[in-house]
Amino acid sequence: MSTDFMIYLITLFLDIALFSVYLLVICRKKPRRSGFFRRLPLLTLLEAALCVPLAAFRATHDTLQARILVELLFSAIQIIAMPILYKGSVSQYFLWFSGVLMTKNFSGNTLQLLLNLFGIDDTKTISFFPGGNTMLPDWLIYAAIHIALLLIITGIFERGEKAGVTLSGFSVIWLAATTLTLRCIVQPYIRVNQPFDGNMLICVRALMLIIYLMLIAIRGGLLSQKKAEAELEAGEELLRAERKRYSEMRDTIELVNMRFHDLKRHLDDLQGRLTQEEISAISEAMELYDGAIRTGSEIVDTVLCQKKLVCDKHGIALSFVCNGAAVRFMEPSKLYSLLDNALENAIEAVTALPKDERLISLSISEENGGARIEVSNYFDPSVAVENGTSKSDKSRHGYGLKSMRYIAESCGGEVYTEKSDNMFFLTITLPNK
Repeated sequence: MSTDFMIYLITLFLDIALFSVYLLVICRKKPRRSGFFRRLPLLTLLEAALCVPLAAFRATHDTLQARILVELLFSAIQIIAMPILYKGSVSQYFLWFSGVLMTKNFSGNTLQLLLNLFGIDDTKTISFFPGGNTMLPDWLIYAAIHIALLLIITGIFERGEKAGVTLSGFSVIWLAATTLTLRCIVQPYIRVNQPFDGNMLICVRALMLIIYLMLIAIRGGLLSQKKAEAELEAGEELLRAERKRYSEMRDTIELVNMRFHDLKRHLDDLQGRLTQEEISAISEAMELYDGAIRTGSEIVDTVLCQKKLVCDKHGIALSFVCNGAAVRFMEPSKLYSLLDNALENAIEAVTALPKDERLISLSISEENGGARIEVSNYFDPSVAVENGTSKSDKSRHGYGLKSMRYIAESCGGEVYTEKSDNMFFLTITLPNK
């Protein structure tokens, strides 16, 4: 085996190990596939096996084109691993991948810049202490820099997500394309065409760090922080309004229940003054009411009772399979707001559709000790629609989903949406902390 082959092989192995660590930390709150901790080592071993032919190719074709090709293949393998490990949309996979990649590359460029600042040519050695047995100090420096930057940047990403910062599909594509271009084309070009000139190389490394910082700021929403804060404030205002609505609706339903049970107690008194047919009709109606909605959660019952009346008014068929016990750990007002907004958006979308398409389905189930809420409905693809609904009040447009995302993420959960032909799907995952 040639020395170049071993160097390339070790470099690729280290890249896999670092990528896996960064992925685990940055995506630690993302919804995982079942068997995640079985899949991860198997994928890592598969990637390690693929490193052998890639390293052999690099050792025999050490050109700019060969370097670019290897980086592109390596990136493709890591992108393919995302849907195998995590649940999400295509846009989310690219967003998470680009976040991992830009964070890892920022740390790597920081190390290279530090070496250059100490007058060290990083194409010949990556040791801060050349000429001695310094493996342990070097590894300690590498680990400290990677861990510190990983934690800081992960905090930036999570703060942006908590503040409700979202990127459009175009922005995600642009972010992923830019990050991949830097990794697969720009960095190999710099590596091949960098005769060691201390000052010039320092300027190049500093410029790369500035570019990565800008990408991290965009990914974390730092460049739109004022907008994010305004939207977060609007989301909190909506949540306060939902708390008030829930309280009022709960009081109303409790009053109706009291009247119902009062009527039930006095039914015997009416038997002497009503015909048997009238008594049977009243009893039948009371039996239907008494068993109408019982999911195991007072909050779920309240929302369903309210929305069913709205759906009946507009000729909408609302079907539900709800395990209310699965969401008992949720704060009542937050759970009410999630369900109310989700069903309100669905009702808005189907109201103008033909009667045979006025269908809404709600499912609440237990998942990994937490809860999974799914809402699906038809919508009109020809109408400009955002997040499954078209709001007539443009000043409030989009805040329903942002409020749901804010609530879910404040509980450590996720909200993601999907469109297929004329169907819209909303999924909310909520861990039971």
